[in-house]
Amino acid sequence: MRDATGCSDSMNVTLGLTNTPLLVNATIGAANCNGIGGTLNLTAVNGQSPFLFSIDGINYSSTTAYTVNGGAQMIYASDANGCIDSKQVTVPNDPPINFTTAISPAGCSGNADGTITVTASGGNNQYLYSLDGINFQTNNLLQSTIGSKTVTVKDVRGCMATQIVNVPLNNTVTVNAGNAISICEGNSDTLRAVSNANSFAWTPTAHLSSATVLRPLASPVLTTTYTLTATNGICNSTATVVVTVLPAPIPNAGPDSIICFGKNIQLAGTGGTSFLWTPVTLLDNNTIQNPTVLQAPTGSITYNLSVKDINGCNSLITDAVKVTILPAAKLFVGNDTSVAINQPLQLLAKDINNTGFVNYVWSPSTGLNSPTIQNPIAILSAPEIMYNVTASTANGCVGLDNIKIKTFKGPDIYVPNAFSPNNDKLNDLLKPILIGMKALHYFTIYNRYGQVLFTTSTENAGWDGSFKGKLQAMGGYVWIAEAVDYKGNIIQRKGVTLLVQ
Repeated sequence: MRDATGCSDSMNVTLGLTNTPLLVNATIGAANCNGIGGTLNLTAVNGQSPFLFSIDGINYSSTTAYTVNGGAQMIYASDANGCIDSKQVTVPNDPPINFTTAISPAGCSGNADGTITVTASGGNNQYLYSLDGINFQTNNLLQSTIGSKTVTVKDVRGCMATQIVNVPLNNTVTVNAGNAISICEGNSDTLRAVSNANSFAWTPTAHLSSATVLRPLASPVLTTTYTLTATNGICNSTATVVVTVLPAPIPNAGPDSIICFGKNIQLAGTGGTSFLWTPVTLLDNNTIQNPTVLQAPTGSITYNLSVKDINGCNSLITDAVKVTILPAAKLFVGNDTSVAINQPLQLLAKDINNTGFVNYVWSPSTGLNSPTIQNPIAILSAPEIMYNVTASTANGCVGLDNIKIKTFKGPDIYVPNAFSPNNDKLNDLLKPILIGMKALHYFTIYNRYGQVLFTTSTENAGWDGSFKGKLQAMGGYVWIAEAVDYKGNIIQRKGVTLLVQ
């Protein structure tokens, strides 16, 4: 030692040691099957008491009992001299719970008449059983309804094991929806189902007399697969049946027709194997495919056709065809006339009843610019000719007429040298005959005193022999006339005509 003044002294001493080192020990209690709830009771030997203990090497106390998880664990002890001992111990786990199940199906009543028999092993024995994890029983026979269930087994130390099982249904419901059937569109038939159930549901429900009876009447409009669900309690079974709908035939009475007056026409029906036409009016047979309309009068008539096909199905609709009978074809080519030699004459075949002529034939073709048109031009040199014209429609209706044409040297104005206005319809009028003229300027009658008795510029108009309502005396009367010919030349003529009675 040395003091503050620097003086020092020394001596030898001997340190004493214990004969044996400090040792820590533990009494171990196993953890449960989940690895929790293990126990350690620590003790120390040798060393100098009092002793302190720890399981983390940091926090020491006089506590000797500890609860720990299963597995490796360090333990520590210290004595009054500050000596420390530690070692690793192992806390074992209880064996896990294992179990098997034997299942009996539940019935159709919907009650808990299914069973789950549980056989367990492992854990710490003294098992309890549950289907909800809350309510446990000691009996290993669990009553159950159908469906997915969670079975829980718990031992006396609270260790649990679970398993999902399925309790099946003992379905005793039988059902047969019957044989497939075929019906014609628009008809119906009974579904011939068989079942031991007590309630029924058909889908789809459309076109059924009832969707909740075993054997409804079905009348679908299209081929349909019907499904029958038969139910007894919570049990049900399904079956299907196909109802094939044979489409109704579609009649076709053919296109509307137009025929000539007095002609026959044959109808042309299709769409089936048997036929019925209405009304029967003018038909030679209304039950055949192609009846004939016999000599229909002018006007129109509509026929309706219904058919039946090879399957015996009737058409649900009718088809109509309208037969129009044209009026009798009438053709008019004008009154007989006169022209100058080589004067062009415009001919015209008129369709009086608007029959619809499309073809024309003039005969003979002499002097015509075309014999196959409606309005040919004739230039004639012969004294007289008769033209016959035939006109026809696209439907074959035919019209006939003719015209007589006389030719004279001209152009000129001819006036008869006598007439007799006695109302016998023969030569009652005195009028000019215009040959090759396209317009009359005037035709005037004078008496012997130079008085004008009659004048006109209208072609085919004439003098009836009277003046101011009084028939004139027999004798000679002077006439003068002026016209323009087809070439544009002015023609003037005059003469004397006798009035006779």
